[in-house]
Amino acid sequence: YYYRRTVEMDVVGIDVDTGEELYATQISGREDDNYSTIAKPLDEYEIVGKDKAEGIFERLNTRIEFLYKKINQEKYSTILLKYVDKDTSKVLKSETITAKVGDKYSTEKLEFAHYDFVEVVGLENGVVTEEAQEVTYYYTKKTGKVIVIYEDEDGKIIKEEEITGKVEEDYKVEIEEIDGYKIVERPTNTQGKITEETIEVKVKVQKIPEEIKTGKVVVIYEDENGKVLKREESVGNVGQNYKVEIEEIDGYELVGKPEKTEGKYIDGTIEIKVKFKKIVVSPATKGTIVVKYLDEEGNVIMEDTIKEGTPGEDFYIKLPEIDGYKIIGDDTIIAQFVDGKLVFNALYEKIEEPKEDNIPDTGDINVAVIFTIFALCTIVLSKKAFVK
Repeated sequence: YYYRRTVEMDVVGIDVDTGEELYATQISGREDDNYSTIAKPLDEYEIVGKDKAEGIFERLNTRIEFLYKKINQEKYSTILLKYVDKDTSKVLKSETITAKVGDKYSTEKLEFAHYDFVEVVGLENGVVTEEAQEVTYYYTKKTGKVIVIYEDEDGKIIKEEEITGKVEEDYKVEIEEIDGYKIVERPTNTQGKITEETIEVKVKVQKIPEEIKTGKVVVIYEDENGKVLKREESVGNVGQNYKVEIEEIDGYELVGKPEKTEGKYIDGTIEIKVKFKKIVVSPATKGTIVVKYLDEEGNVIMEDTIKEGTPGEDFYIKLPEIDGYKIIGDDTIIAQFVDGKLVFNALYEKIEEPKEDNIPDTGDINVAVIFTIFALCTIVLSKKAFVK
């Protein structure tokens, strides 16, 4: 019997520039048998030299090499550049930039009428990559306003309104009526499109003359039985201020003052009631005032002074000087006669005369501290009495 060995051979692809092994496979067969194999096609590479190998399987020759060279291909990619209205997603402009992979690229912000730039999403400047890129510039529409002015014939602004919106949007103004005024001239620009510049819509109005209305305030003075003692009236324009001064009435005293005595005139009558009570006066009587002159021990040192008068009448007396005595306290008495009798005690202090043979030094004089009772008043009243 004749036996043959199995031989395995490596099939390898080599980059001729770098020596890099691009791939490796194997074929096998009996020793001395024929073999045949071809070079494997590779993307971006071309075969250099033979692309097929044939021969006999041998134990000493177990490697087959195919040589490759990289194809110098330039790759390109794209950058999608867009300019977009952020509020509506409307594309204002777009373009596609095509450039070689690895090259640098740059974009720029553009100006658009009636738009303000907001932000950019994506790399404004960068390097082109194999994967497509996108750069988006966002804008928003500028805003404008419409001012509606209501003014009178003198140019005085009576009312003002403001409408805002995006530039180029439609606007429409509804003219309103104003109380107390009539429209004398309507504007022609009550509708249109909003612009960057402020639009003024002027409405001419004229004041309607107002009828002057008057009101009345009636002040009624009445007694406790409802009898009218006095009546006063005042007239003023509606809205004007009024203030009532409550007056006194002879023979009556005020018992019920109204809560509100001031305010504004209204279209009508305001009634203010003031309550009084009749003062009851007792029959005329006489009062008596007695002035007693006493020393410190209560001894009478002078005849009493007795005066009569009508209750309420003023009384005044200046105390007389009495030999050998001096007045303790004030030297006057002021009072009023009452329905009854008033007694005033006027107090005097005895003056001691110094002895000639025993005159003390000035520093030895003992000064008495006197507690002064101005008037000890004994009131005998049949009715209420008072002293001023």
